[in-house]
Amino acid sequence: MKVELDLPELSHDERAHSARLAILLANKIKAKGSMPFSEYFAECLYHPELGYYTGHLEKFGQSGDFVTAPIVSPFFSYGFANQIAEILALCTAPMIVEVGAGTGVMARDILTRLKTLNALPERYGIIEISDTLRARQKATIEAMHPDLMDRIEWLSEPPKVPWEGCLIGNEIVDALPVERFVIKGGKAHYADVGYDELNQQFITVSERTDDVLDAWMAKLTAEGIELPEGYLSEFCPMLYDWLLDLTRHLTKGAVLLADYGYGRRQYYAPERIEGTLIAHVKHRVHNDWSIFQGVQDLTANVDFTHLAEAGLAAGFEFLGYTTQAYFLYGNQLEAMLIEQKNHLDDLQWYQTAQAVQMLVMPEEMGERFKFLALGKGIELEPQGFALHDLSHQL
Repeated sequence: MKVELDLPELSHDERAHSARLAILLANKIKAKGSMPFSEYFAECLYHPELGYYTGHLEKFGQSGDFVTAPIVSPFFSYGFANQIAEILALCTAPMIVEVGAGTGVMARDILTRLKTLNALPERYGIIEISDTLRARQKATIEAMHPDLMDRIEWLSEPPKVPWEGCLIGNEIVDALPVERFVIKGGKAHYADVGYDELNQQFITVSERTDDVLDAWMAKLTAEGIELPEGYLSEFCPMLYDWLLDLTRHLTKGAVLLADYGYGRRQYYAPERIEGTLIAHVKHRVHNDWSIFQGVQDLTANVDFTHLAEAGLAAGFEFLGYTTQAYFLYGNQLEAMLIEQKNHLDDLQWYQTAQAVQMLVMPEEMGERFKFLALGKGIELEPQGFALHDLSHQL
């Protein structure tokens, strides 16, 4: 029996947008048979015209579907910037490359802090596929930093020439297309996407297997992870190639990635029997991937063990893994707040403190979100990972 979800009403434009993409996907399935979940996921988020991230609909903030840490408080980005500055100081003609800059708020606030520290990069590249978001990012950054616009460039792909500096991303890895699988008859099968024409709805089809899935399950077994019958979860086969492509020409510097997720043993914990896939729409969180195509965000938690392995395979050294709260505290959060308090009235200080609490409190973002650092060609124990090392969880 399908559980009734408390979901918001879509506007006329949103319904029309979603219907167009749903018809396109249904027709593909009718013509070719069930599609891999990763393909469905990619179409829903990144279809050139109708995808969630490539379309024109609002996504971020109170008028969108979810709120990210940079929107909650600039102190998230200020702490990020303090860590970046420590890395850039070890590089020649350093560059920052941000993957998927959202509204541009994080880039704007990182540049604000780096200005204060006299640690600006030579260049700031933003890899962004959405024309709508590019325009918004440019407007956001230019309003605060018109003097820096000659350093900022929007990229369609990673740099193809050698560069030094820092690759950064916030809530990027969770948006990479994943495959879903289910244990059926003691063996893992892909949980692909089919279409039920009679009821006009997308359904799960669990028939396909291949060597990639078999190898992933053998890897889990070798690590002592055994999944019971009916266990449904995800993995991200494209992660290695994605990270390698982004960093192929980074010759010296670091990768800093923030996201929500777990080490592998927590990711495939027995109680997580329905996986980590979730959808966001108008600040409602649910797990029905089969509706609101192109209108709701789809996301899977990050297997940070897999991400660290991908970094090692791409030629990096592991530098650190910790929670968002410890990362920010390690990057002078308290000192920055004390300095800021002197310039605020009581109401402004209350609002600032409330926002920062959302960043660091365990029941908010403080423990759910993690930071991972990878380095190449640098000798560094990053300050953001010095307070609390979680590498034993990987």
